[in-house]
Amino acid sequence: TIEKNASMSADDQHDRRKYWRFYYGGILRLSWEVARAYYHRFCNVGGWDRVAFMLYDFDSMSDNDFMGKVDVTVERTKETTVQLVLNQRLFRLASGVARTEWRCWKRVAKLTYSIEWEEY
Repeated sequence: TIEKNASMSADDQHDRRKYWRFYYGGILRLSWEVARAYYHRFCNVGGWDRVAFMLYDFDSMSDNDFMGKVDVTVERTKETTVQLVLNQRLFRLASGVARTEWRCWKRVAKLTYSIEWEEY
């Protein structure tokens, strides 16, 4: 109740607000993921024409970096290798990094894939 909250110390009120935001954010994210999963599973009655493969640099201590992507047509495809369109913003940001890491950025990113229909 409001009275109970008002009787708490400032530190306890701060903690209550902090953990309530964690709880609220978790419920909100869970609800979003459930709705998204439902939509992708049951609302795609027309099928897909294209699929976008996106490459990210996974960082455990900071935001993940979008590195590149490639769009492919959804059709029966034997093993194929395509070049990803790389994120040019990262090239500009990487100009200040160590030389050895900069050499890695100059390499070409490729994706090898195949597509075939699977009956369930």
